[in-house]
This record gives sequence, C-alpha cells and structure tokens, in this order.
Amino acid sequence: MLCRVPIRNADGDGGQTAHRCPPVGSEPHIDAPSGSAEPLVGRQAECAVLDRMLTRLAGGSAQVLEVTGDPGIGKTRLLAELARRARDRGFLVLVGQARYSGGQQPFEALIDAVDEHLAGFGEDHDGLDLPSLASVFPSLRGQDGTGAKAKVERHRLFREVRTLLAALASPGLVLILDDLHRADDDTVEWLVELLHRPPRRPVLLALAHRWRQAPARLLAAVKMARTHEPPASLHLGPLTEDAADVLLAGTGSRSSRRALYRESQGNPFYLDALIRSAGRGLPVPDGTPPHWADVEGELPPAVIGALMAEFEWLSPAGQLAARSAAVIGDPFSVETVSIVAGADGDSTAAAVAEMATADLVRPVERSRLFAFRHGLVRSAIYESVNPAWRGPAHARAAQALRDSGAPLTSQAHHVERAASPGEFTAVETLTQAASTVHAHAPATAARWLQAALKLLPETPEASPQRTSLLLRLAFALGVAGHPKASRDTLHDLLQPLRGDPERRIPAVAFCAVMERLLCRHAEGHALLLAELPKVGDEESLTAATLKFELGCSALTGGDPMAGRMWAQEALTAARASGHTPLRAAVLGLIATACGISGDVQAAGEHLDPAVRLLDGMLDGELARRPDAAVWIGWSEFFLERPGEALRHFDRALTIARERGRVLVLPPLLTGKILVLRGIGRLADASLAAEEAVDVALLSGSDEQRAAALAMRCWVATWTGDFDLASRAGAAAVEHRPRPATGWIAALATRMLAEAHLAMGDHQGCLDLVDLAGGPQLSTADAHTRIGWYELLTRAELAAGRQDAASIWAEAAVGAARGFGQAGRQGLAMLARAQALAATEPAAALRLATAARDAMEKRGMVLDAARAAVVAGQAHAACGDPEAAAAELQAAKSVFDVAGAGPLARNAAACQRRVAVRASHGPVLPRQRRPGVLPALTRRESQVALLVSGGLTNRRIARQLKVAEKTVEMHLANVFTKFGVGSRTEVAAAVIRAEEPGPADWG
Repeated sequence: MLCRVPIRNADGDGGQTAHRCPPVGSEPHIDAPSGSAEPLVGRQAECAVLDRMLTRLAGGSAQVLEVTGDPGIGKTRLLAELARRARDRGFLVLVGQARYSGGQQPFEALIDAVDEHLAGFGEDHDGLDLPSLASVFPSLRGQDGTGAKAKVERHRLFREVRTLLAALASPGLVLILDDLHRADDDTVEWLVELLHRPPRRPVLLALAHRWRQAPARLLAAVKMARTHEPPASLHLGPLTEDAADVLLAGTGSRSSRRALYRESQGNPFYLDALIRSAGRGLPVPDGTPPHWADVEGELPPAVIGALMAEFEWLSPAGQLAARSAAVIGDPFSVETVSIVAGADGDSTAAAVAEMATADLVRPVERSRLFAFRHGLVRSAIYESVNPAWRGPAHARAAQALRDSGAPLTSQAHHVERAASPGEFTAVETLTQAASTVHAHAPATAARWLQAALKLLPETPEASPQRTSLLLRLAFALGVAGHPKASRDTLHDLLQPLRGDPERRIPAVAFCAVMERLLCRHAEGHALLLAELPKVGDEESLTAATLKFELGCSALTGGDPMAGRMWAQEALTAARASGHTPLRAAVLGLIATACGISGDVQAAGEHLDPAVRLLDGMLDGELARRPDAAVWIGWSEFFLERPGEALRHFDRALTIARERGRVLVLPPLLTGKILVLRGIGRLADASLAAEEAVDVALLSGSDEQRAAALAMRCWVATWTGDFDLASRAGAAAVEHRPRPATGWIAALATRMLAEAHLAMGDHQGCLDLVDLAGGPQLSTADAHTRIGWYELLTRAELAAGRQDAASIWAEAAVGAARGFGQAGRQGLAMLARAQALAATEPAAALRLATAARDAMEKRGMVLDAARAAVVAGQAHAACGDPEAAAAELQAAKSVFDVAGAGPLARNAAACQRRVAVRASHGPVLPRQRRPGVLPALTRRESQVALLVSGGLTNRRIARQLKVAEKTVEMHLANVFTKFGVGSRTEVAAAVIRAEEPGPADWG
C-alpha cells in the first residue's frame, strides 16, 4: 500500500544550502580543519587551477592567485577549498581577512593571518629582525625589551616581512588574504611592494577582493607581479543552473528551484538567502518583478545582518540616501532620493555616489537612474527603516512620482503604504493602477484593490463604489488562483447585484466556476440554472456564457451527455453573438464531451473548426478566454492527436504564466502531462507534474490538489521514483475531496491505481475499483474505462488470477469495439494479449503485434512499447527467440529514451530469460509450475525473482518494504543455495527453475 507521508516543500531554514553557502559578511573563518568543508559545487574549472598551482608550489615556484567576483559569489568558499587542498599536501596555510573596523588597524589582514602563528617565536630564528617585525605583529612585542611602537623605516619593514614569509615557506607557504577591497592603505602599500619583489621561496599568495571596489594600485600590481609563474586570475561568475540544482537538492520542486535560481541570478549567497526566506511571506511573482520590500519581516535576521554589514559603514548621509532609495524602489533617480530624504541635490548626489562606490547600488545602463545590486539588498535596508519615518517617506515618494508624471503602477506601491482612510484620491490611484495590471498581473491587481477597499469609508455614499471594487476584486482573486476567496467575495455581492443583471450575470457565471473548482458541482449548477431564466434574449452573449458554464459543470461533474447538450445550446447563442473566443471554447467543450464518450466523428467535426478559431486568436484574446485552449487541447488528446494537443497546451501555458492566469494552469498542465507521458517524454512530464503540484497546493481547491498530486505520483511510477510516488500518492489521498465525484476525481483515482500496481501492490490497485463506480466503472468516462480494464487485467495477472484477468480483458475489448479510435482499440487488444500470453501464445502474439502497430500510429509510444514486450514474450513462447530478442530490444530502447526505468529493466529481464532459454533449446508452450524455487524460503524467492528482473538491492528493499541489509542477507543465502557468485547467475538459475519438467510436456 502507498505509505501516508505527505509531500513537503522547502522549509524556511534553508536546508542543505544554508550550510553550503554561508552569508557574506558572516562567513565562518576559512582556517578550518582539513576535510571539514562540504564538497564545492559548480567550480570544477577553478579547482583545477588550484591543483595546478599547488603542484607548481611543490616544485618550488612562488605564485600569485587573484580571486575576484561580486559579493556572495563564493570567493571565500573557494579560498577555503584552496586551504583544504594545501593542508592535505602538507603546506603551511595562513589565512587573513580585511574587515570593516573603525580605525582600520594598519596591516590588519596580514596580522590576522600571521600573528597567531608567530606566538612563541624565540630569538633563535636567524635572519629575522624580530624587533622590526614586532612593530607590526603584536605577538612579538616585548620579547627583546623594545616598545610596541618602535618606528621602523618602511622599506626595511617590508623587507623583513618578505624574509619572514620566506622563512615560513618550508616546504611551502600558502598565504590567503580575503576581502582586500577593504584593506587599509598600509596593507595595500605592503602588497604592492611584495608583488614587485616576491619571496624567492615556494610561497603562494592568494588575494581575494570585489573587483568593483578594490584599490586601483593593487589591481595594477597583481597584473605586474614578478613571480616565476604568471599571476592566475579567477573571476567567479554565477553558478550554472545545474550547479545550483545540486545545492538545492531536496528543496521544493524543480519548478520552484528554477524560480529561485532565476531570482538569485546564480549567486550562492542570494540563493541561500532566498531559501531561508521561503515561507516568510515573500510575494509570488505573477508576471511583474516582485517588490522585495512589499512584505515586512520576510528576511530572517541572519540574512539581514549579513546584508547590512556594508550599509552600516556608510556615512550618515549615505545611510539616509540608502534608506530613501529602498523606500522608492528600483530604479531610482538622485532627484527622487533628494525629495524623499529631504536633502539638497549636491549632498544627495554625493551620498548616492558613496552607495555606488560601496557597490550597494549600480547605475542603470544608458540612463541617469540607479538600482540596488539585488532586490534582497534593498529589502534588508528597507526593513531597517523606522516605521514612523517610512510612511511619510512613501508619501513623499508618491508625490514626487506624481509630479514627474510617472505611471500609476509606480505610484500605487507608495500610495498603498502612505494613504490614510478616506483619501479618495488614493483610492482612485489604486483602482486605476489595478485596472492597468489586471490583464497581466491579477494578483498585484487584487492587492491594490484590497488596499483601496481599506481606504474607502464605510458610508452609504461610498457603497456603490465599494460594490464595484469588490466585484473587480473577486474576478482578480479567481483569475490569480484563489477560488475560495473569490467565491466568498461573490457570495457577498450577488444579493446587492440582484437589480443589476449586466453585472450580476457575469458574477454568477464566474461564481459557478469557483464552485466547480471547490468541488461544489451541485451548488454551481443550481446557481446557473436559477439565473438562466432571467436572461431575456436566448441568443445573447450572456445566455451563451451561462449555458457554456452549465456544460462545463455537467461534464466535469461526470455527465458528458448533459455537458454536450448544454454546449450545443451555448454554441447557437455564441454564433449569434459573434464572440469568437467563446465560440472556440464551446466547440472545444463539445469535442471533449464527444471524445470521451466515443463519438469520434462528432468530436472531429467540432474540433476542426475550433482549432481554426484558436489558431487565429491573438494572445490577448486567448488570455481573456484561456479555457478555449483547455477544452481544445483535451479534445485533441482524446482524439489521439498528441502533437496538436501539446502545441496548444504549450501556447496557452506560456500566455497564462506571463499574465498571471494561475486559475487555468492546473487543467492545462494535467492535459500536457497526459500527452507527454503518452509520447514517451517522461522527464518533461515530471517537470510539468511538479509545476502542477506547486500551483495546485496554493489554489485552495482540493480537487486540483488531489489531481495534481495523483499525476505526480503516476509519472513518478513510470520513471521508477517510487519514494516520490508513495509520498505524492499519500498526499493525493489526503487531499481527495469527499465524495470524490467528477471527471477529474475519476482520472486521479485511475492514476493512483496505476501507481499501486507499479509498486507491487496489486490488491491496492484492485481496491480502488470501488471509487471508480465498482466493477462497472460507472463513474469513469468511456475513454478512461478502457484504460481501467487494461490496468485491472494486469493487476489480476499479478495476483495469479488468470480467469479474472480474462474477464477484465474481454470487458476492454467490448468497450473499445464501438469506440472508433485506433489507440483505444490497441489498448484493449493489449489487455487481451496479456490475458492470453500464458495459455495461447500464438493468439497473444497476433493481438500484441496489432496493438503495437495501432498505438504506434497514434503516437502512444510507451503503450506501444509495452505491447512490443508482450509480443516478444509470445515470440519466445512460440519458439522464435530471434524475433523475441528484436521486439524486446526495440521496446527497451524506447523505455531507455523515455526514462521509464522499471519498464526498461523488465524488458532487459525478459531479454535475459529469452537468451537463457534459447541456450537450452526450443521452449514449448507450457503452464508455469507452482513452487518455482522450492529450495528457497518465501522471502528468498521474492528477492531472487526481483534480482532476475534486474532490480538493485535498494529497489528490492523499497518494493518489499524491508531494510537494504535484509535484502543483502537474503541474497547471500540465495547465492549459497544456488551455488552461484553473481546476480547474473541468480537470474539464470531462476529461469532454469521455471523451465518445464518432463511432467509438464503432457
């Protein structure tokens, strides 16, 4: 049975990445014990350079390594790797760091690296002028009676430090100095001199800095360093998406990890900070760039502290300008910062220049504007702003933007934070801004409408405006994927709108959609039926809309005939109204209802004109009516046109994502998953399933959640990820609406049944028949019913019930006989071939071959390959091992390309059986003997059979629900009892044990 372990997304603590990507400014000192660091990800080329330099160091060469890059890019982490590798080779490693400090102690980084190592130095160090060195290193002071502040001539001091480094270089010295963009003038002067006259000993000088802020003298000196080997410069760029995915392993889904990667810009620190912020109220992008400062308190204290380290060393004027810019948001101008800060233009320009020098902000190309280095930097500074100052600052920003003629969308961000209740100007600004973004960012529109409603006074005079705003809010919430909030808002409005049919009827239609998504099919249907008689013109656009929604409600509720009837009436009205997008949607609905009922001819007659209308629609038209693509794509899937279905699903998904149409994503993704699985693109199907789960879990719809989780479970069984399948399946059961009625619920039940069987739980598969309406499968549509019958045939065969399997197979043939679709008929023939394989291999061969050909023609790649496996087994049983091997190899190739691991392993196991039997002579048709492996215990027999199927110990342990050590113990016993020493020999022994004995030939 599927274990009940719920799916979990990323936790807010950052998971693994929190340890692999320490925050900038609070990074642990890299002088750590050898081997303590975790593996460095995504820097293979850089590590190769480190190894080459250490090899040359062992040969006695002095070298210089420069490591540069943006803040948080991983310079310190790379230096830690250098330190680890150097220690492993026996070199002395000294590590220092330049820090922000009030007085900037002279030679700070050098002292940090070397001073502790010098503690205990005595006078026996020939060649070292300890009194001179004591003027720099505190640990040497007082040893010879000289004062700590003895003045030493500069060049002499630098010479002595160079001599000291040479003395320490035995067998070699790696001196690492980090964060040199903060270095004091004395350190820079010493480094320039050292690079000009490096020690003539094996010393590797590794210097790290932020290249935008490093002193120009130091940059020039590094390039001109007079070492035997030319200086090596490693400029660290962003991590690749693959490398980031390794760091994010186990954190959320692949689609959420991709979103994190894009937002982090490949920077490890930003990636870590975003993970730490997960679940803290960060806005979800809906087509517009997120405002990281829109939600207070979203960043954890550790992240804020790291990001604020640079800010705190700005001058007071610089800090004021930075806070003002954080309030304004990206991009900002010096003039706007001046207004918000209340400072004059010249001092503000100097303060912004200071921010740019500190690399907190950067100029926007080809403009006079600036932007923060990253949104997280802005967010951290924004959170440091005193709330009492923040509100007036937003008000000043809003006024400045208004005076400059900035778009309403730029003003709205500030108005919602600065306005007070009763400010009608602010309400109007927010309302108009929401109208501007509603088409492409409905979630942002909903937020601004909610802000406007808070400002609107609770007075009779404002009641009409409040009703209008609530209606727009309900539509925005629904489109953005919040059906419950949308429905609740609409319920409050339907009574006040009773005398306003122009607005009430669209509200009723949309409310019915929300009810349907919340599995309240009866409520939505009744709402529509009660409203329809109030429409005066039966051929109006309003009538067409209500009848179309009645058709959708009936079809998704499990009544395709009623859905088709209502859709036909809607089509007449839609044609009369001349509304092309609605007409396309209605035609698609009719085609879907016909397709799942088996009326292929009628489905095609309605689908073809629907496709022409859809392909002729502009993206804006489709964005307003995305359900046209839903119904047309689904009908193409049912009519076995996978290429066209995928094209339409992909187009609609692109538009829906770009324009924040979250509401329509689950049905589009579900259809796409079914198509991708059929054509053998399981990796893409897996990505789509993850995205479907991400969207559905936020939707508030149990039906959508259960369906998405069931699809994810289903795809995971095909790829062989049974752990994921088990978790997703258990979560789907938890979210399944009760009672589980409707078309989508029935489809989800079918997916779960497939997963049970794939994981060896044939009884769990059979038990789900009750949820599909019992043996008659009354809740399943005609199209899905054939797949059910084929699945149940396999389940009964797995249980060893041949007669029951034959009954299900005959039911599949009967259901497909009048269906008129080659793919469905092929699936039914496959069911019958499997039922006959053990007793009538010749008949099974004919049926399996015909099934393979039929499904190949309809693009059902994986199912056709499954039929090829049955054909291969039948060829072997009929005494033709060469034909069997060819069929099985072809099927295995398909499974390998598709990523269907369990099916590929099964095909390989069948190949091995055929090869072994061929080596023992022709195999005649036979019945399988009971007691296949009489010398083994029951559990040992199970392990041996699974080994012969090509499964690893880990897979066997998962399938049998035992520890991997237990499997190893049983397998050792099998080796002993069979007298073999390899898994291949076990497989051969199992096959020989299955060979018919003399009594079986009859």
